[in-house]
Amino acid sequence: MKHRLALLTGAVLLGSVMVSASSYAQMRFGPRAHMALVGTVTAVNTTANTITIQPTFRLFATTVTVSVPATAQIVRFSSTTLAGLKQGDEIRVNGLPLAIQAASILATTPPAPLAGTGGTGGTGGTGGTTTPPPAPRASAFAVATVVSVDTTKNQISATLADGTPITINVPAGIQIQRRDNVALSAVQVGDLAQAFVSYGFGAVQPTLVQMVVTQPPAPPATGTTGGTTPPPPPAG
Repeated sequence: MKHRLALLTGAVLLGSVMVSASSYAQMRFGPRAHMALVGTVTAVNTTANTITIQPTFRLFATTVTVSVPATAQIVRFSSTTLAGLKQGDEIRVNGLPLAIQAASILATTPPAPLAGTGGTGGTGGTGGTTTPPPAPRASAFAVATVVSVDTTKNQISATLADGTPITINVPAGIQIQRRDNVALSAVQVGDLAQAFVSYGFGAVQPTLVQMVVTQPPAPPATGTTGGTTPPPPPAG
């Protein structure tokens, strides 16, 4: 099982943004109409405090420009490395429990093996030498605060809510994600956006209430095989 390391430094996930029918849907009518807008960021204006989004399904407009007040919440999801963690970050860790803090211990003597089942000629042990031991079935989950990060040992020192210190080993290839509350300036053109906006009657443009932005998926690696580069023109 691939384990994940997720980082949270913001508030609540924007769960009300999901749109089932389209990416630009009327959600409620009233003095202020609420809409959910899903698409790609095409422009960010930190001077005018606006953001422009191109909806995935263009029902009413090619692009929609939204006002961003100081009260709007913008949550950014991004991938990072171990070096991208810092002291004070709150992390949620899934992984294998490598240590147990004992509350009680009961010891018993294991029963003796049955006669004739493993000591003759070594035939009973030939198959076991090539079979790997079963993977641990237990799983552990913890919420902790980062104290320090050692990128040489690939370890995180952290403390639980009760102050208990823990050490987290981070094998290569572990997925680390950040979720941060950010300012408008942290939004980039090309980001995927899920925005919850409100329209007032007579308003020139909608006002942003909440938004989640993520990095666009990386293009598939095509490589530079010999067939992709045309041969040079013949001389002369």
